Amino acid sequence: NVLAIVRSEEELKGVVDYAGKVTEIGDELHLVNIVHVHGDIPTDQEGLILNECSEFDLGPYLKEKSECETWMRSTFDSELPIHRKVVVGDREKILAKYVSKYNIDLIVTTTEHTTEALDIIRKTKADRLRRQLNLPVLAFKCDRSKEPIENIAIVSDFNETDDYTLEIPKHIAQMENSTITLYSICSDHAQIGQTDKRMDNFIQKHGIQGAKKVIIEAQNKEKSAQDLLMQYPIQLMVIMDFQRKGLKRLLKGDLESDMLNHTLVPILAL
Repeated sequence: NVLAIVRSEEELKGVVDYAGKVTEIGDELHLVNIVHVHGDIPTDQEGLILNECSEFDLGPYLKEKSECETWMRSTFDSELPIHRKVVVGDREKILAKYVSKYNIDLIVTTTEHTTEALDIIRKTKADRLRRQLNLPVLAFKCDRSKEPIENIAIVSDFNETDDYTLEIPKHIAQMENSTITLYSICSDHAQIGQTDKRMDNFIQKHGIQGAKKVIIEAQNKEKSAQDLLMQYPIQLMVIMDFQRKGLKRLLKGDLESDMLNHTLVPILAL
């Protein structure tokens, strides 16, 4: 099942349409808008506000809920059953409850662009969700619902991929008739042969025969990852086991998080 998180009326249709691309027939699409309350307002175990708390003025939150419910009722053509809900309460608790209650496998959401300075203090919404819920997150910055997903890029070091599953990108590729290409960035020419073998093992293990392979020899891993979008036609990027090393990782953190924060095409973080 897929949980699509929508923040505004403007992004509603784009989120629903893109979520429809990745939701399997037979699965359910849960569409939720959360009116988040500040920490002083008590909530129940599911994260919902306690209406009987008279010492707090809940009026503004309930007014926002009513306004959101109006545009959340918008109708769309969809073969999928869509469950819509606007809730008021603690965002983290509500999402955690949704994930366990409805057996959510994938989060679909928009994310905002951040600068490197802002990344040090806070992550984007999509990155926070991935860390909080420990689930794959598919994030995009603008409406891509009309763009066919012809090329899926799996970007990885292909070192520690045993714990990953490719069911979601394989399903998208099947639905969209997409080509899957594996990309790896290698800074040491002597390691290219080993990288190629790891990619072959990955293809065999996950049953993606016919997938293409691209090994890029470059010293600047971060810049090369961003340049992929300029050099290759990619409509969806999948990232896994793609890390900074040494001092850069200590100073700048997780490279996968940066990709979620800065990549302009839709990105699926496994």
